[in-house]
Amino acid sequence: MTSLAGIEPKRIQASLLQALHWLRMKWPNRKGYRFDLLMGRFVVLIQPALSADEQAQFAKELCQRYGGVTDQDDEWPDVACIHAALWLFVSQGLIYPRLRRVATDGYPTVIEFVIPTPAGIRVLDQPAHPLQPEFLVRLRKSWPAIPDEVTARFEDAAECLARGLIRAAVVMVGLATELVIQEAHVRVVTSGKASKHSTMRDRLSDLLHAANGISKPEDQHVLRAALAALEVIRTARNQASHPGAAFDNPAEAEELIVLSSHHLPVVWKLWVEGGSS
Repeated sequence: MTSLAGIEPKRIQASLLQALHWLRMKWPNRKGYRFDLLMGRFVVLIQPALSADEQAQFAKELCQRYGGVTDQDDEWPDVACIHAALWLFVSQGLIYPRLRRVATDGYPTVIEFVIPTPAGIRVLDQPAHPLQPEFLVRLRKSWPAIPDEVTARFEDAAECLARGLIRAAVVMVGLATELVIQEAHVRVVTSGKASKHSTMRDRLSDLLHAANGISKPEDQHVLRAALAALEVIRTARNQASHPGAAFDNPAEAEELIVLSSHHLPVVWKLWVEGGSS
């Protein structure tokens, strides 16, 4: 019998989001999506090795058992995995449910429709969004040599974002950025192309000057673009660390995290790993 046993929760979460994205693309004018439609696409994604008939049967079983109980008067394990993921999305503000009552021998209410919120739509439309369950997995694949400390700060930033701590999320991604700036600057100083400086602004200025001297035009171009992005992140991090500036727009924090995930690997690979000259 087909089941979700042994499948990591993050993969279940990722497949549910991918299924929601597929439904959103198929029916762009709909505000919400029925649970049975969500399960149909979810099973295709989570169990791709099954035949089409087997996938349809598994999705049907999930829907039939949803809201029912086992002989031990407990929730079905597969349904519990899906329930946990959907209510996690609710707690993160990504979706809200429309509920309906079920038979008296089952649970009182179940999710009948899933409706993405504005925050949820941003997650669905951006595969590299920091609230995507596999955000860090993708980052590690694109940046195998990512330092543990940088990974930890990205984790912190995503967790803060999920809990609505926008200022803290900006500070965390700023710390990740500063770690990379610091390491790249050490390499530039060691090569004799800059002097030691204590401030991040001066270090970034040194890196920009050193980028102008890189022989390969394509490397020079991507480094200059990356350093410009790092300056935006550094400035936001400084503002977030001091009273006065308001940080209540999650979309801005999301953009900063995505921006850093694109550009920090460039600086690291070309300067720290590659020693560009």
